[in-house]
Formats: sequence, C-alpha cells, structure tokens
Amino acid sequence: PSDPSGIAGAYWKLNAEPGAPDDGTLVVGEDLTLISDLAVPAEGQHDLYLWLQDAAGNVDHRNRNVLIRAFSFDATPPITTLNLDGPQGLDDWYTGVVDGTLEAVDPVSGVEDSRYRIDAGEWVTDTTFSLDADGVYGVDYHSWDVAGNVESAHTVTVSIDSLPPTTAHLPSSPPGPGGWYSTSVTVTFTIADATSGPLAVNYRLNGGEWFTGTQVSLANDGQHLVEYRG
Repeated sequence: PSDPSGIAGAYWKLNAEPGAPDDGTLVVGEDLTLISDLAVPAEGQHDLYLWLQDAAGNVDHRNRNVLIRAFSFDATPPITTLNLDGPQGLDDWYTGVVDGTLEAVDPVSGVEDSRYRIDAGEWVTDTTFSLDADGVYGVDYHSWDVAGNVESAHTVTVSIDSLPPTTAHLPSSPPGPGGWYSTSVTVTFTIADATSGPLAVNYRLNGGEWFTGTQVSLANDGQHLVEYRG
C-alpha cells in the first residue's frame, strides 16, 4: 500500500491475533513486497497475520490482514492396519475363507486411499479383499494421504488350510483264517496333509480314553475296536 514515508517492514504472526504493535516477527525491507522463509511450528493448517510498519516507525497491529489456512503442512504418512477375519485354527492357520479389511488413519491432511497386493501381484486400490483357496499368501498393503505422503508397505502372511489330514492304519502282520490274529499285533497309524502338514494322530481302544501316538499293540484275546483320527 502507499505510505508518505514508504513501507519499511512487515510483522507476521501465526495462529493467533497480535496483541501489540510488535507482537510478531519483524521483517525489514524498503518497499517490502515479499516475505520468505516463514517456518510453521508443527504439522497442520496455520493462519497467517500480517501488518506493516512505515519508514517513520508507525505500526498498528489492529490493521492486520489475516490469511486463514495460509499454510498446510503434513510430513507424516498415514498408518494402516490390516484386520483379518476368518475361522482360526492352530499355529496362525485359518481353516476357511479369510476376509481382509484395511483401516488407515491420518490425523493431519487425511487419508487419500489404500491399496494391497497378493503374492507380489498387481496392486489393487481398495480396502477389502477375500482369500478362499487353501495355501500360504503374502499380503502387502499401505496407504497415502491427501498431502502426498506415502506409507511404507507392510507385509503379512495369511495361511489357509480348510481340509483335514488323511490317516491310514497298517497292522504289523496279516490276519489269519476268519480275520483273526493268533499272536499279538501292532497297528501303525500314518497321517498326511499337503498344506499345513501333519500334526498328530489320536487313537483309542474299545471306546476308552484318547491317546496321541502312531502305534498301538493288541495282545489280549477278543475283538477290539480301534478308532483313530488326525
């Protein structure tokens, strides 16, 4: 603006009304038209208050101008959490369909979007996905905010095995006439599982207590019921 003695400087202040003529930072310069290197104190949106001083030393903070949200500063990327929902088995395995949901938080500029990929495939911009086939998956995910800050990708492993193992039994010798054994016999159990792998075989004899093991020996006369499972 015009002034008989000319503009000699300008005061600036962030985020609060000035309470006195010198309640700000003075930048000196003849016919000042530019203020540079203003530093905001923290992330967020900041209001800027400006008022002038002439060469005669006249300054009045009540004649300030204010620029609402003059500066928007966000240097921190969002934080994304992956929530997995599905029937849980043992040792971090799932036994059925797993649904994933991405939840991102950015308290400053806000979350722009999130994305994920399965087994290093193509990135998909979305916040939900579903895994329904047995196997072990690598899931990468991250988000970015409105200011353009990109979060580093996170990686989790999702393991699904919906099928029980297969078990079999093998007597130590073939039966005699009529399916009867004339000597003691040992029954050996085998277990196989192509996805998560076998864990254990449980068996019981004649409806009794369940035991964990791969063999049972029968030495007493009579008919015996052997039950087993993997």
